[in-house]
Amino acid sequence: MPLRIHFTAQDLTRIIVSRTLELPVSEAVMSLQVMRRRDNSVHFRAWRRAAEASFRLSTTMLPALVPASGWVPDFLTPVDRHSPASGVFETIRATSPRRIASELRRLDQQQRVPAWLTGLARGDADSMNALVDELQSYYDRAIAPHAAAIGSILSADRSRLAEIMISKGTEALLTELHPSLHWDAPVLTLAHPRDMDYELQGRGILISSHFFCGTQPRALLNDYDTPVLVCPASVDLVRQRIPGVPVDPASSLVALSAVLGRTRARVLSAVTDNAHTTTAQLAHRLHLSMASVSEHTTTLRQARLIDSYRQRNTVRHVATPLGARLLSETLSERHTVQGGGSTRAHLPNVTRQGKHSE
Repeated sequence: MPLRIHFTAQDLTRIIVSRTLELPVSEAVMSLQVMRRRDNSVHFRAWRRAAEASFRLSTTMLPALVPASGWVPDFLTPVDRHSPASGVFETIRATSPRRIASELRRLDQQQRVPAWLTGLARGDADSMNALVDELQSYYDRAIAPHAAAIGSILSADRSRLAEIMISKGTEALLTELHPSLHWDAPVLTLAHPRDMDYELQGRGILISSHFFCGTQPRALLNDYDTPVLVCPASVDLVRQRIPGVPVDPASSLVALSAVLGRTRARVLSAVTDNAHTTTAQLAHRLHLSMASVSEHTTTLRQARLIDSYRQRNTVRHVATPLGARLLSETLSERHTVQGGGSTRAHLPNVTRQGKHSE
């Protein structure tokens, strides 16, 4: 059955592509569905094994609130305060009993809600504290350890969506978001458990890539939060690290031997401190030729320490989580790396502004 989201001209000017600085709690909630349905796809296999080893889901309240598929109560996934750093768990804790009661009634139409959960709808503080503590513990054990790998995937996907939006416009973005979506202005149609229409009424919509959302887009629409369209992030199984799979130390040493020279360290440092910087800006900042910067960014990209994407007539660069971590650890440990038949001393004193000392 279809869900038809109706846009006004004002809504088309209020489309935002989400920037993920810290993984939202919605990733954790969606990953609970992956774990509950025992999704064994190559994307999730290693992560699920690691998560099951560190967290016993069956001993918590979470399965009663998060079905294996379908709609999840919206109060568990606040949009405006979505991550631990922004206070998401306190936002959930402060949800009104009236809203919880309404959403539990809707959930009961999909799966039977146990009677003991009604304490949440009555405003019982102990029940709510227990639920939030369990969700936070799950986030810390199942999501946070894999934040670098997941964040890298989401960052690359956001760059792809942003490029479509900048170079082709918002309607092209809605057309190219996902094969299952159908844009026939001013209506975006997607699969949904119920046949329904939703009017954005000038509120706009947030488009957010998620790793755990499954294979199909889903919409998070209610009267409390910013409307959200969640889309599955594109994963390159060849180039991107899969969550739950540890980094191979041997391959990391190969990458180190290719990049730990003074000039490349300066380029990596500058990209880390100035996300989405252009090749020309790097050349100006580091007093290098464009050709030299292009050579070094190519090597850094091949080593998966930066990502690059084209924006109109310029190429922009952003450090991957591995690149940022590599720079930080190298500068703190100041170790020696063997490479290219010679011994390179530790990196020069690269500052956070990308400068160096001889």
